[in-house]
Amino acid sequence: MSEHYDKALIAVDRDRYKIAIEYLNKTLEESPDDSDALGLLALCLVLTDREREAHEPARRAIELNPESSYLHYVNALVIFSDEHWVARKLHSVPGFKEQGEKARLSAAHSAVRVSIELDPYDADSHHLRAQILYHLSKYELALDVIQTTLTIDPDYADAHMLRSKILQLKGKTEGAAAAAELALEIEPEDDDAHDTRGWVYIQQNRIDEAIDHFTEALRIDPNNLIARVGLTCARKSKNRIYAGLLRFNMRVERFGDKSFWILGLCILPIFIIFDYFFEKIFPNLLWNYGSVIAFLAIVYSWYYLTPIRARLLEKEQKKDGLK
Repeated sequence: MSEHYDKALIAVDRDRYKIAIEYLNKTLEESPDDSDALGLLALCLVLTDREREAHEPARRAIELNPESSYLHYVNALVIFSDEHWVARKLHSVPGFKEQGEKARLSAAHSAVRVSIELDPYDADSHHLRAQILYHLSKYELALDVIQTTLTIDPDYADAHMLRSKILQLKGKTEGAAAAAELALEIEPEDDDAHDTRGWVYIQQNRIDEAIDHFTEALRIDPNNLIARVGLTCARKSKNRIYAGLLRFNMRVERFGDKSFWILGLCILPIFIIFDYFFEKIFPNLLWNYGSVIAFLAIVYSWYYLTPIRARLLEKEQKKDGLK
């Protein structure tokens, strides 16, 4: 390995990814076919939010060394991280012609499974697969893969956090709390571990403890948008009505976006019946106004059935100029 590559490794160990990219580019000027340097460059590009630029070095690295589990893991991570990925442009994952979120996640899942086949004992690959399954809403399968990850590495804090998030969605607050506590024991200075614990406390209606953990997460990383949203939700949850709506939202989120439209359609006949009987009982009072009241009630209810956390997160992203 070249001197530049060694310096890049040191920079990566110190989380100085931009400096590592400079050294890796110098390494590739000397040795354009260095698959390790190409793979590490792709990884550093992902870690500096330059996912689109990471596809080409990841693809070239696999072409040079197709038997490397690590390089297939990096390729999967690049696809998973790039929200603007278009399947047909990626020659490294053939067969995915359709565009969109599901295509991207499916392609990333296929890539990481290659990594696991080459090295079944790589905890990082199993964890990435669990993350992908989580985003595909395949929660039971994700939990199975998390268990595999933790069998390989019981101190994998991110796997405990992901388990906590899934158990929260399933309404298993005790299991979610235990998983979040394990993550905090392993990584007490991890902001994600604190915000994960904070969300569990909200579900348990322990608002003051939730506020403490979100505040701690923001002390560690002031740019943690999830913790910022959590702190907002926790403070508003001192209002019992808001707290109930938020916990309901957190339970319903497991079904995805379609569930909110389904819930809205379920509410519709209730208000039609409400409108019908009130017009019969009070024909003069609500004549011509019952339908309007029912419609407004449906709109109002649908708004509060939309994901509270998602709306607040989008607001924070716009505030920071990320969207």
